[in-house]
Amino acid sequence: MTLNSEIASRIRDYRPRLPHQRWTPVADQVRATVAAAPATCYEARRLLYAVGRLAMWADSGGLPRDPGVWLRTETIDAFVLSGCPGLDGSTVQTCRTWLRRTREALVWVERGEAPPVRISSLRRPQPP
Repeated sequence: MTLNSEIASRIRDYRPRLPHQRWTPVADQVRATVAAAPATCYEARRLLYAVGRLAMWADSGGLPRDPGVWLRTETIDAFVLSGCPGLDGSTVQTCRTWLRRTREALVWVERGEAPPVRISSLRRPQPP
C-alpha cells in the first residue's frame, strides 16, 4: 500500500507529548504499524496517539517490542483497564476502538481475512 505524502509526513513527524526516552524505543514500530493500517490523515493522528500509548505502556510493563503482542485483544483490554490514567471513560473506550480497528486492519492485511462486519445503531433509543 502506498501512502499519500501528507499521511506519510504526519506519521514520520509524529512526536507524543511524553518523555523522549519512553518514545524512542518503540517509535519506529509504532510508525510502521500505523503506516500499515489504512487511514486518512485525521485517522493517522489518532492511531499514532493510541498505538503509541499502548506501545509505551507495553514496553514499560516488560512486554516484547512487537506490534503483534501489543495488538492482541488481551493486551488491548489490559491497557484500557490499567494504562490510561488521566483519561475519562468515553476517551478510554474510543482509544480501545481505535486499537481494535488497527488490529482488524492488520490481521486482514496479514492473513487476507475479511474485516468483521461493523454493526451500528442509532445513538438514541427508539420507543417500541
